[in-house]
Formats: sequence, structure tokens, C-alpha cells
Amino acid sequence: MSVAEFVESYFDAWNHGDARRVADHLTANGTYCDIPVKQQHSRDELVAYLNDFFAYDNHQYKLIGDILTGKNSIAFQYRVSALDGAGHEGFADGYFGAEFVTLDGDAAVRIADYYEMTGVPGSARPTSVSSSGAFQHKYAKSGLSAAQMEE
Repeated sequence: MSVAEFVESYFDAWNHGDARRVADHLTANGTYCDIPVKQQHSRDELVAYLNDFFAYDNHQYKLIGDILTGKNSIAFQYRVSALDGAGHEGFADGYFGAEFVTLDGDAAVRIADYYEMTGVPGSARPTSVSSSGAFQHKYAKSGLSAAQMEE
């Protein structure tokens, strides 16, 4: 698989809210690192984490700029935009991020995700959804349960 095919497939999985397909981009012992919240997920943990995330996520993920490549590594930037005018507080203008991927053959040993929201004064964090559906200024990819977010 070429680097461009890897990135295209990765974005397609995110845009379809398919947690298994996102995680399938990792090797069997690969890790996904959510850098802003200092969390690391194995493949199976990532599936559970993203299933919860996608339950509230209604956004489009789009590559911006070029894909940079090195020996066994790639890096790219992306933009997240609300779909169907679903601009909630903090998501109205979307947000930007960058991923750094270390490859082993056609799969990633490590995916490091960095992101920052725009349009949220004093915050560089995406917004999370509480169990009641209200948006709060917290990390969108925090991995916290609904009860923990309420606290």
C-alpha cells in the first residue's frame, strides 16, 4: 500500500465513523497516542474509544497540505469541519490537527495525533459531549466516560 493510499483509507475510515477500520491501520501491537490528553490506546482500546467518540461525532475530516514522508514515517495535517451545519459551541469553525505516523510495512506502529481548536477563547481543546448531549469545554477525544465528563 502506498503512503497516499494509507492516508486516503485512514481518512475514509474517520469520515465513515468506522472505529474498526481506523484501528486496522495499526499493527497488532500498534498504539494510537492522543497527545493533547496524554492518552495511549492499543488497537482494541482504540476501537472502544472511537465507538464512543463517533456516537457524538458528526464531522468531516479532510487532508490539508501535503503528506510528508521519511524513512518509515509519514506526517500530515487535517481539518475537522461540522457536517450539516451542526456547528456546536467550539466546533462552529472546526479545528485543525496533525498526525505523525511510524510505519512497519503497510501498517502503523504508532500514530501520534495533535490537534487544536479554533474559535474557543482561552482553549486549545476540542469540545466533548456529556451524557445529556450538552457540550462542555473539554477534550473531544479524552476517553472519559459520560459519568466522568459530568463530574
